[in-house]
Amino acid sequence: MRARLMVRPLRRAFLTLGGEAYLARKIMRRARRQYDEHIAHWVRAGGLRPRAIADSLSELSHIDFLAQFEAVDCPVLALNGSRDRFLRRPAIDFLSHTQEGRRETVEDAGHMVSLDQPELFSQLVADFARDLDW
Repeated sequence: MRARLMVRPLRRAFLTLGGEAYLARKIMRRARRQYDEHIAHWVRAGGLRPRAIADSLSELSHIDFLAQFEAVDCPVLALNGSRDRFLRRPAIDFLSHTQEGRRETVEDAGHMVSLDQPELFSQLVADFARDLDW
């Protein structure tokens, strides 16, 4: 239930924080500060559509993610960055609803662990896959 409820305030925030253009500029400033210029370039090139994000969050608010995770019958790895304020707590909730879940926190990484710490991200995924006993 908690995972479903957190989506609604996010959608509201995307719609009420000053409009789509304002949010796009704010997200781009953060991307330039947080990632090297090469990655920030690709974020800019892909474009940002806060309205589309809000609409997606609205659709996601109807899904009971915890029930979905309970149905997963294989090992699950959750990788969180130590600076990710968005998904650290929900990851713990999700994993508590899996049959076999493992969580790793990657230091000096934000929400996009694979961009912040690509070598460590790859190593953790490879280690997880190697440890699978299938």
